[in-house]
Amino acid sequence: MKKKPGIIILFFACALIIGFVASNLLTVYVDINKEIAIAKKAPRAETSATVLEYQNKPCWISGTIKAADPAELLVSRGAEMPCVYFSYTSEYATYDTDSDGDVDKTWHISEKIEKLADIPFTVQDRKFRLIKDNLRVKGGLVETLNRNETLNHTEYRYSEYIIPDGTPLRVLGIPDRETIRPTHEGLVITMNTPDRYIGETATTSVILLVIVCVLFCIAVFFTGLGVWMVRK
Repeated sequence: MKKKPGIIILFFACALIIGFVASNLLTVYVDINKEIAIAKKAPRAETSATVLEYQNKPCWISGTIKAADPAELLVSRGAEMPCVYFSYTSEYATYDTDSDGDVDKTWHISEKIEKLADIPFTVQDRKFRLIKDNLRVKGGLVETLNRNETLNHTEYRYSEYIIPDGTPLRVLGIPDRETIRPTHEGLVITMNTPDRYIGETATTSVILLVIVCVLFCIAVFFTGLGVWMVRK
């Protein structure tokens, strides 16, 4: 059987691309597990006095972000609702037809906006300024937009999540007397309890690990095919 250099190159190229994607996902998996480790070890501060006991140490802090003046609130990009935080995403679809005539739809982000209001985080009667570096807001957010539409033969979809004013929140960060700054894995803000947040994040971690293992197996398979064809 005559060797086909093009197919051999294709096998190795597929293995390289899939391996690259898997390695990037593995990095994300490692980062998530570092975040889980911090979240599990962090003590929980329910009062302003307790927060001050944990100064300069990672901890879970319970409180609210509540505007003293409605003018301080954000207006969400999609649903135009007043809030203290919103995350808005707009996407459009493209279609590719393979050699068998099957159509693959791929979504692309055209606009993504995430904003947290410059309002202090209040624990009982004490206010803390949130340092927003490496902000991670997830868990229990209120969905305000989930819509698909087709315009000029192009399919679009829109999604948005918010945190309403005065909603009870948990922040995983490092407090001092006036601020709450991020841990080395970021500043986490969630509407969930710490236990639920840890559970959902751990589930994401397991799913990522499974995907990484599958992708590495596929990469090894294509590499093996390429080597087999070279030696044949």
